[in-house]
Order: sequence, then structure tokens, then C-alpha cells
Amino acid sequence: MDNSDEIRGHLAKIRGSLSAIEILMVSQEPAVTPVKRAERPLAESFEAFWALYPRKVGKGAAERAWKTHVASGHEKRIVEAIRGQLGQADWVKEGGKYIPHPTTWLNQHRWLDEVKGGSDGSGKYGGLGETL
Repeated sequence: MDNSDEIRGHLAKIRGSLSAIEILMVSQEPAVTPVKRAERPLAESFEAFWALYPRKVGKGAAERAWKTHVASGHEKRIVEAIRGQLGQADWVKEGGKYIPHPTTWLNQHRWLDEVKGGSDGSGKYGGLGETL
């Protein structure tokens, strides 16, 4: 039982499919990765984050962490979380002593922390109202 004609037919179909895929790949614009998309306004968005975040330590490390998390698409959630956490008791007591370093806050995904009461922006650092 010789099925070589059947195999040749399948190979021809595969080659045709590959050619179509190659044509699509060449004709499309290169995909913009999240990192490349984030790098364009990155300096501006980081500076806005830095202005909003109440503890100004480790700016270089915070900027590297910002690049990582903005590239992952978390910028909007991060900004919303900062606004919610600005009025938290832990963040306002003792002059902001317990506010985490910005790099720590970003790398530990602290924007996912639950906000409990006092998130109306009425705390010492609240009510800033800036938008990124």
C-alpha cells in the first residue's frame, strides 16, 4: 500500500499554508511590545508617579520598578491604588513613617492591597487630585 501521493498532497498543503503565513508576517508592521509602548511616555508617567507618591527615596530603583510594572500594563491600577492608600491610617500616622519605599511598594504589588476606610483622601497626604 503506497500512500506517497497522499503524503505529497499533505506536504503541498502545508507548504501553501506556510507561504501564506510568511506573507502575512512580512506584510504586517512589527508588533509593538508592551515595553516599547511604555517607553515612549515612560519618563513623563514616572515623574507623575513620583510627584504623587509621598515618600521620596530610591528614585532610580523606583524608576526601574516602574518600567517593569508599567510595561506589564498596571499603570492605571497603580495610580488608583496610591490615591486610595494615601489616606490609610498606616500611611498618615507618625508623619508617614510607615509608608513603604516606592520601589518596595511597586515590587511587592502593594497596589493590590485592600484599602480599608480612610481612603477618601482626607489624610495628611490625601486630596492631591493629580492625574497621570
